[in-house]
Amino acid sequence: MTTAEFGGKWGGLGHELKNSLPCGQHIRTLENLKSVMTYNTNTNNNMSDDIFAVNSKVTAYHHIESIVPTTEEIFSATNTRKDIILVHIKLIASRNKCDIIVKGSSKDVCMVIMNELC
Repeated sequence: MTTAEFGGKWGGLGHELKNSLPCGQHIRTLENLKSVMTYNTNTNNNMSDDIFAVNSKVTAYHHIESIVPTTEEIFSATNTRKDIILVHIKLIASRNKCDIIVKGSSKDVCMVIMNELC
């Protein structure tokens, strides 16, 4: 999925969940965040000391874009049901905080993804 495709789908998804959480101690840069998301996806390793612990309900997180000036990362995800899942994470390293927005085709899928990320 491209950034343009992500943006085109973002407004059309009817379900959204937001959360703001402390980041794990390993996440201080966008590169750290991207690595944790893709590491967890590629290895299905549950890193309990990070907020981005991914379990087997998500098939894959796909990195879409790093937005360096505003310290944001965007990802799409797929699950076994092939739901549309979009994830936006804003890293606020100075406050050791991440703001997370999950958008999806159903409230249930948003809840599952948010629970996996948090």
